[in-house]
Amino acid sequence: MTLQTKHIEALFNEGYSLPDLLPYIEYTGDIFVLADGSLGKIWQLTLLEAEGKTEPALLSLAAQWESLLTRIPNDRLACQIILTSDRNTHTYLCRYLDYREDSKGNSAFAKGKDAYVRASRDGFFTHKSECFTPKRLCLYAAVRYFPDWLHPNVYTKAMNIFRSKGDVTSHIERQAQGHQADFNKHTALIEGIFQSAGARFEMVDGAQLTALLYDLLNPKRSQLIPHVTYREEEPIRNQVLYHAPQATGAGFVLEGAHTRIVSLKELPSSTSAAMLTKEFYEGSKFCLLDMPQDFMLVVNFTVPGAHEAMGRLNMQKSFAFMHQENWLGDKSVEAVEKKKELDETIAQMFKGGGKIVRARLHWVLCGANEEAVEAACNHLLSGLNRLNCEGLKEELIGASLFLTCLPLNFDPYYEQFIRRDRRLASANAADMLPVFGSFRGTKTPAQMYCNRRGEIVFMDFFDSNINPHGVVIGASGAGKSFFINDFILQNERLGAHFFVLDKGDSYKKLCRILDGQYMTFDLNHPVTINPFANPPTGENLSFLLSLLSQMASGGDERDRLTREEEGLLHRAVVAAYEQRNEGEELTLSDVSAILNDNAFNEEFGINSLMGPTLALRLTPFTRKGPYGGFFDGPNQFTIEQRFTVFELANLSAYPDLQIAVLLNLMFFMTNFVSSVPMKARRKYLLIDEAWVLLKVKNTADFITNAFKTFRKYRCSVVAITQEMADLTRQESGIAIVANASNKIFLKQEPSVIDLLKDKLSLEQGIIDALKTIETVKGKFSEGFVITDSSCGVIRLVPDPFLYWAANSEPRNNEFLFKQADACGGNLIEAVNICAKEHPYGL
Repeated sequence: MTLQTKHIEALFNEGYSLPDLLPYIEYTGDIFVLADGSLGKIWQLTLLEAEGKTEPALLSLAAQWESLLTRIPNDRLACQIILTSDRNTHTYLCRYLDYREDSKGNSAFAKGKDAYVRASRDGFFTHKSECFTPKRLCLYAAVRYFPDWLHPNVYTKAMNIFRSKGDVTSHIERQAQGHQADFNKHTALIEGIFQSAGARFEMVDGAQLTALLYDLLNPKRSQLIPHVTYREEEPIRNQVLYHAPQATGAGFVLEGAHTRIVSLKELPSSTSAAMLTKEFYEGSKFCLLDMPQDFMLVVNFTVPGAHEAMGRLNMQKSFAFMHQENWLGDKSVEAVEKKKELDETIAQMFKGGGKIVRARLHWVLCGANEEAVEAACNHLLSGLNRLNCEGLKEELIGASLFLTCLPLNFDPYYEQFIRRDRRLASANAADMLPVFGSFRGTKTPAQMYCNRRGEIVFMDFFDSNINPHGVVIGASGAGKSFFINDFILQNERLGAHFFVLDKGDSYKKLCRILDGQYMTFDLNHPVTINPFANPPTGENLSFLLSLLSQMASGGDERDRLTREEEGLLHRAVVAAYEQRNEGEELTLSDVSAILNDNAFNEEFGINSLMGPTLALRLTPFTRKGPYGGFFDGPNQFTIEQRFTVFELANLSAYPDLQIAVLLNLMFFMTNFVSSVPMKARRKYLLIDEAWVLLKVKNTADFITNAFKTFRKYRCSVVAITQEMADLTRQESGIAIVANASNKIFLKQEPSVIDLLKDKLSLEQGIIDALKTIETVKGKFSEGFVITDSSCGVIRLVPDPFLYWAANSEPRNNEFLFKQADACGGNLIEAVNICAKEHPYGL
């Protein structure tokens, strides 16, 4: 056959391309100008936290969103609420890696965590038949304004030709300015409602919309090339597509990925606040957001005027009334129920001041192939059924519905053809808006976790507006030490300094990994911490008097020193400093010698036995006594490493020694954290099994004072304990809880959780959430976080390095230390080998 021109022309006759069906032209003056002359704005909002909220609290928040629905101007505006879910966590991971405070921090641990999340794009693990996947959830609100354009009349056109003064142009410009002013007035009202509802928001500009559409329309390319260049001079719709999609009745095929549309066909018989996005605890835990992985949940809606809405309702009511009886005289149950429902809706509108909302809800699901997206659809339909809703898999108009689900591409005019909208009261519509979510974290990417939906969230105790202190509570076996090990590793990369008061070798392995300083108080191998190493300032003298008084009394209130004895002791310390040689370090033996000196005692005209008696009572702590190696002699203790562990288990058998050691350590730590060079750096004092130290008044006073004052030195004090009752049974513990703005509750027994309601004045919603906290070995551990600004559940999903670094199982540790011996003692290398060969233990 001869090739003819018409055959060549037919090759180029492809009809509309997808960009031609998109409305986006330009972004100017904070407004999107669309192809049909309409205007638009888009906001990105922060999901509101639903975890820990009671039903009345959620209803109150939903009522704020209902006010948005009732106050939206009812003409010219088409609105969308869009929730997107994808696995593009690149931005969050980069924020985490790029955040640094000190060049001394080790970023290798953070890089390992980052690599693990990226490698787990298809899922961390499967738990209760659900694949837990790292996700990104984004919430958008879009408003499209359809101005009533007035075309120039014949006279204006003629004058424009003959006078050449641009009358038509001026006419269009005046109208455009008026429409923009009117649109801005409406959007200012909407932003005010966002603020009153407590939703943080920011406006989406041209570059951000281009990036959003690029991710949606190019699912594979956006993984390889995550960023797209935005060119202001070119129409936006020409910058968002980099392949030739295929349209089907079910949706689009985008770079081989299939999309399907599920529309909400039947509304539930009743609604509850946040029903489409919150987690339900009744029976097995359930959240609709956990079912599909890559999806968009879109609510396209308009709010017709009250007159129009009531007219339609009354018309439907009349039809229902007319069809209550059929031609045989039987009652039509369907018509009777329909009329009853309409009566209730009309009554609700009159009583509550609500409105009727015309809305349609769609889920746009995306899968790697047709089978995957079909399975996701069936899973979603089952979830909707559990909420007493019915979904419909679109088979014919899926591609058209996909386009109307894109931001600013919803035009109510086409509803007469699509016919998927549903009329519902504004209160019910507010309940179904997907604006609620899980824990959002805090702003600073110091620590990285997941929430229960799989979103990457950050947390930093120093983000608190009150203080950076914390309390970590968890039953035995709940993973307290594991959590704190991860806490330390994540903050170590920021150059933080740590002091850990431990009792049980929970941090010995981590100390080796971080090349830290591990101090055990062994009577056979003491390390001298000379309390007299510092100059005799007023603060130091006050501390020395407190320490020596404690030593002399043995920590027993019955042997507490009198005012005269304390005065003599103070004078002996001052005299010892005065008599020392320059450059010489004062010791406890020097003070004891002063107390035994007859001339010194006679100088004050007191009982000549008082000084020698005090010296005798101090003898156990001098070089002549069993504890002298810890105090009496040149100082051997320096804080050089950024990680120091004080293992106190050996001191339990010697209460008098334990008190003296703790007082000495605490004074050294206070001087360190308050020193000028250290003030700007983040520091942590971690107190494991804090309740033990609170039983002794002096140490309890120090810890309480640290919780009150260390925030001024940028030092976070964290108390770690098994039960809150361990702290609250003492007044000092109550003060600690009151001064800790950050509380993390790991798994607890239900009976223990019930007691927290009164002890901490927790709401019932938090109590219910605490009872759902889980720990699954080798997969994750959960904690319920309460800060001064938010609350919710975090999941610590350990990467293999963290698992081996923090794991405390004897069998795993024996294997690890054998590997370390084979690596010449290099524990980090051994951990890496174990993590590679046995990612989650033997």
